[in-house]
Amino acid sequence: MRIFFLIIICFIIPSVTFCQPTFKIDDNTYKTGTITKEFIFDLTYKDSFKIKLIDSSITYTTSDSLINLAFNYPLGSDNVVYKSINILNNRRQLIKSTDYIGTILQKEIINTYDETSHKRISSIEENKKSNSTIKQLFEYSNDKINGDLIVFITSYLNGKIEYYAKDFFDKNMQKYKEIRYNDNKKDVMHTETFIYGENGKLKARSIYFNEFRVTKDFIEPEGNELAKCFKNFPLVLTDKATTNNKNVVLKKFLDSNKNTLLDKDCSGYEYKFRGPSTDIIVKRNKSANSNQVILRIREKGF
Repeated sequence: MRIFFLIIICFIIPSVTFCQPTFKIDDNTYKTGTITKEFIFDLTYKDSFKIKLIDSSITYTTSDSLINLAFNYPLGSDNVVYKSINILNNRRQLIKSTDYIGTILQKEIINTYDETSHKRISSIEENKKSNSTIKQLFEYSNDKINGDLIVFITSYLNGKIEYYAKDFFDKNMQKYKEIRYNDNKKDVMHTETFIYGENGKLKARSIYFNEFRVTKDFIEPEGNELAKCFKNFPLVLTDKATTNNKNVVLKKFLDSNKNTLLDKDCSGYEYKFRGPSTDIIVKRNKSANSNQVILRIREKGF
């Protein structure tokens, strides 16, 4: 069983106390470079903005940003704590991810990469909840006509071939087509194509089912919004955001950006405001008919 917890080591020098948070995974102890506190609020507007805290988390990250330990505290979950660990390689590629409820392991993902091309060549996901193991192998080539990337996937479920697939990516690494084969590697089960809107979001999907000779089309709401509805801005706050004053700071921020947030042209949107130590994301999920504001506060671990 994987064990992890937070340790605070303090060094006392005359008139000054330095505390170095660390976290432990198995037998390894890591110094914390950054502590990120995230708060998610439900957002409503009727004459004025109203926010209600619905979720929070805290993430401890090493100074090289290669290892992080996160604790999630969703409201109304009977004090259940969700924990996750992510370990990256020196190229910032995920090599291992584990998810827990309390101390009970739920899921583990291990990725391996080619030493020369640095492309992912395998992924193994063990799901303890469903008692299943998914293994995928990846092979890469380029389209002889346009040079686009083609990824051939072999997918196993509990040790048996489940399907084969070819994914096609353009020069911007946007996936625009997938061909899914059954376990004999010959018969095409379906071909799915992806269309993106001017905002870069997925706009529509079209799936042709070979066996039934039927095509089904799906509209993706976000991709049909205007480009201005998904923008990044520098964050400007009149007061520094902290855990204690977060509600007051957020309400001031929302009021000062009212014109952008209430743009009638945007029925779905995502605005990202980024600062040196604080980020605020305001978004609307059109399909779920909900609005959220996310506040992230980064602090130095030492």
